[in-house]
Amino acid sequence: MSIGQQELDEVLERFADACRADQRIVAGYLTGSHVTGMADAYSDVDLCVVATDGQRDAVWADRGVIVRRLGDPLQIEDFDGHDTVFFILAGGADGELTVTDVGAMAQSSRGPHRAVHDPDGILAGVAFVGSEPDADAQVEQLRRCVEWFWHDMAHFTAALGRGQPWWAAGQLDALRGYCVNLARLRADFMGHLDAFDKLDAAVPAGDLAPLAPTYVPFDPVQMLVAARTMADYYRDVVPDLAAAHGIPYPTELEAIMRARLDALEP
Repeated sequence: MSIGQQELDEVLERFADACRADQRIVAGYLTGSHVTGMADAYSDVDLCVVATDGQRDAVWADRGVIVRRLGDPLQIEDFDGHDTVFFILAGGADGELTVTDVGAMAQSSRGPHRAVHDPDGILAGVAFVGSEPDADAQVEQLRRCVEWFWHDMAHFTAALGRGQPWWAAGQLDALRGYCVNLARLRADFMGHLDAFDKLDAAVPAGDLAPLAPTYVPFDPVQMLVAARTMADYYRDVVPDLAAAHGIPYPTELEAIMRARLDALEP
């Protein structure tokens, strides 16, 4: 839901009050589209509190207290994360609250910011560069995509062969997710692998176009075509990408799985 300027100002005022009320918090700022001027009717509110070094975990433990100072929350959820909590307020405004400390604040977000609470001026001149994925972790993510794709393809063939369309459809979704992350890695190997989150801005539309026809009805023939399409997409993307990072292409595994797809032809 859109948040108007008046409501945004009220949330920021409450946020400043929440920061002032907690001596462990030395600064608080707004970031994201409401700072860059790119906010639209669907933009959320991106907030960050900066704790004194050594107090980040304690402040994180009280994240719900901070959010409740912003308004009446209908949802507060960190989705098993460790630094950002997501919230939806009764008025319909939704947002994110990130908790960091002085030593790590430059990595807490990326791009420009607007100080909301900064009595000591610690935010002045800070270049917020965000966190960068670890190169070894990215290679491991690529390896998982390369290997796990065929694991889920095995589940797909079992589901379709048993006449279980819901399971088969779920496996198609999983296969599509691997293809999307492969597309992300090809477009920017050190980019964040968030599957479909803001995918349109991360990968050129032309790179994703072959996957569009894989959204199909609960029809065995169309599901099989969709699975083959994703197997072909995989074969187009993976060889060069895997070779560049020392990952062997699973030729024999692919042959086995394509034979299973062939066996399902009506």
